[in-house]
Amino acid sequence: FLAASVIILHTAIYTKPAHAFSAPSPLIPPFTTPQTPEEVVQNQLFHYQTSNLPSAYSYNSPENKQATGTVSDFEVSLQTPPYNL
Repeated sequence: FLAASVIILHTAIYTKPAHAFSAPSPLIPPFTTPQTPEEVVQNQLFHYQTSNLPSAYSYNSPENKQATGTVSDFEVSLQTPPYNL
């Protein structure tokens, strides 16, 4: 029983989940080539969470880029209310 518990605990601690909602890698977004809107949003959220705003901006639609301006303008807008969470 003890050996089985140790194996289960070891597996739970050292095995990485392999699905889209697992904790993101510090360097790589969840999807290397997003295929669905949900995957695009997951990648964009990853870039927000890692403070990589230029990469987050790259996922904006052309219309949103036109409305927000440059990457610098986008960064400034995210630091002002109501977007500065």
